[in-house]
Amino acid sequence: MAVERLEQVFPKGTAVLEMPLTGYPPLYRLSKMESYDHVRPYIWSSGIKWSWPSFSQLHRAWQMKMDSLQGAELVRAAVFSGFDAIWIDRSAYTDGGQEIVSSLSVEKAKKINVGSNRIAVLDIRDMAMDVKADMSDMEFKRKASELIDSVTVEWLHGFYKEEINHENERRHRWSMKNSKLVIKNQSKTRKMIEFRALVNGIPGGRLYIKPVGGSYIDMDLNNWTEELKIQLNIESQDSIVLTFNYNGQQVIAHGDHREMYFALINPKIVELSL
Repeated sequence: MAVERLEQVFPKGTAVLEMPLTGYPPLYRLSKMESYDHVRPYIWSSGIKWSWPSFSQLHRAWQMKMDSLQGAELVRAAVFSGFDAIWIDRSAYTDGGQEIVSSLSVEKAKKINVGSNRIAVLDIRDMAMDVKADMSDMEFKRKASELIDSVTVEWLHGFYKEEINHENERRHRWSMKNSKLVIKNQSKTRKMIEFRALVNGIPGGRLYIKPVGGSYIDMDLNNWTEELKIQLNIESQDSIVLTFNYNGQQVIAHGDHREMYFALINPKIVELSL
């Protein structure tokens, strides 16, 4: 019903942003939303373009940026990313989606009745027209490029797959005692970035982080969770490998046989001014 109504309101080729933002493979459940629920509208529709799933590193980097935004800023980012509508699966949120639907219903983002208590849809075409009218084509393309032509993170040996809690508020990756990740600048310009995450581990441990070719960064875990921030200058089309070495107790979880020493919670890349 919801997809059918969507195709009556929007023309063929309409691009729809699906919320909440989830990765692939979706090895988790958000409240009452099942892992593959985002693929259902794709199967049921014939002329709509959907944002899910995510396969490439660039798409995941874009998704990470989008996931850090809220309210009007997120809607504007959806416009710059080329979307005409936002599809919100209320069942993924513990409050039934009330907060996110309210926060995204800004300016000229209009609610569309698609005949479903579970799905909320916002039409952002009028907002897109206003955004484009307020800036030149060059400025609009620059804003879009900032979201899409981006810095990516590739998780290498030692890190486990991303996990997420039911409220879609905490994304984390457990790590073995030694692990690596690589940050790639796939844009056409040099970037000054900050890699941010919360580090979770047993108090008393120490984490050593080393950018390849750089100096060690020592981090004491005096509490269960500590804040990590690493500033990096990355040339265009270049990359930096970060190695992690942990000295401390292993985390033992009942029924989980993985080698887990620390976790990076809600990791993200923030671009800084040069």
